[in-house]
Amino acid sequence: MVVHESSVNFENLIKDLADMYPFDVGTVVLVELLANALDSKATSINIEYYPQEKTLVVTDNGKGMTKDDFRQYHDFAAGLKTKGTGIGFAGVGAKISFNIANQVITETKSPSFSGGSNWYFDSNKKLIWEDMSPSNLTYFGTRVKITFRKDISLPFKNTDGIINLLRQHYLPLIDEHFLSLYS
Repeated sequence: MVVHESSVNFENLIKDLADMYPFDVGTVVLVELLANALDSKATSINIEYYPQEKTLVVTDNGKGMTKDDFRQYHDFAAGLKTKGTGIGFAGVGAKISFNIANQVITETKSPSFSGGSNWYFDSNKKLIWEDMSPSNLTYFGTRVKITFRKDISLPFKNTDGIINLLRQHYLPLIDEHFLSLYS
């Protein structure tokens, strides 16, 4: 297993990234994960939230990440993308989550790449990600599992809270009349 780390002060960098948004971190994480799934041309997005474990899992059947996409996903220096062409600001949802999360496990499969990572802060506050094989995807797409810290308050407590956030940020995707016009 390959372990990656950097000496950059990620805590400050992650906080600065979160400060760019007008919403709380939990909202940004959910909205960005959905934006990435939509940008990957997913036709199905599964959102699971386990309140006892404070774990959010977003799985899509999009095109998955290429090896280069996956590298940029872990690179804090990666730039913005052109809307609709791949992952967001190099995985900003996952990166920002470290303001309130202990761990992010990402798995992806595309026609050209299959990979995964277990991302966390070690005891020295260095951001580490370990390479792993995807074990929860049997098709192309991406799965991101975020385990939030127990001491934080999230903007959603259950499925209804997630649905309310989705309505606020993605109403056209939920409105049946709009969807029929769009398709």
